[in-house]
Parts: sequence; structure tokens; C-alpha cells
Amino acid sequence: MKKNNKFGTVMSISVSVIMGFVMAVTAIIVNKIPFGLGVLLKNACISILVVFLISLFIPYRKLGEQFAGLFPVKHGSLPFQLISNIVPSLIINTFNTIIISGANILTNPGIPAAARMGIWGSAIVKGFPIMFLVAYIASFFAQKIAFAFTSRFFKRPDGARPPKM
Repeated sequence: MKKNNKFGTVMSISVSVIMGFVMAVTAIIVNKIPFGLGVLLKNACISILVVFLISLFIPYRKLGEQFAGLFPVKHGSLPFQLISNIVPSLIINTFNTIIISGANILTNPGIPAAARMGIWGSAIVKGFPIMFLVAYIASFFAQKIAFAFTSRFFKRPDGARPPKM
């Protein structure tokens, strides 16, 4: 019989939404796009969709924990979490940087069509380190906020503890 895990599902969705908006704002700033509600919502929706689709096909949390297991740190400790969060941030950020930058640049009528591909490539190279750093740091806060939100409305599974920071 399959275990019903509403807590985990809501937690995952909450983290995705929080990170979607964080990455949307970051992409607007990095790509130097004029800020507007439409651009913010477009970027946030794209980012949330990217996270959902990636999580269907790539076990990035498991890969992160396996990566952290290569280091002599205790499982569950703060150093372990810092190391294990590198892989998920790297995977999600790579896709978000490419896709959101593309959506912002390739559909921007203010940029000449002939120049869009070059600008997009440049935006990926220049924006990646900034977006990675923001995503890496923000993910810790997003997990804490999502855990608090989810704990308020759903019963925690046995052994579920707030993420360490």
C-alpha cells in the first residue's frame, strides 16, 4: 500500500514556489529586464515549472546526499547539508538560467532579432554564477519557511525535523 505523504508534497511545492519567485527576481535583475508584474509572474511560473519537471526526472536531492557522502562529515550535520545542497542548486540553477534568460531575451521585442542568440549566450555565461549563488543561499531560507508553513497546516511525519541552517 502506498504511503500518503501530504506533508512532503506540500513542502516540495512550497519550496518550489518560494524559489520560483526568488529566481524570477534574480533573473530580472541579472538580465537587466525592466521590472513589471507580468515579467515577474512569467519568470516565476517558468521557474516553478522547471523545478517540477526536473524533480520528475532527476533525483537531485539523492544525488546531493550521495555527493555529500563522499566527504568526511556526519550525515544530517550543517556541513553535510551545505555540501549536499550544491548538487540540487547546480542542477536547478543550470536549467533556470538557460530557460528564464531565454524567455526574457528571445521574446523581448526591444532586442534586435539578429542579436538575441548572442545576447542570450552572454546572459547565460554572465548570469549563471550570480543566479547559482542566490539560489544556493535562498534555498536554505526557502526550506525553513516551507517547513514552518507546512507544519502549521499538516501533521509532520514521524522524525520530520526542521532543516538546519
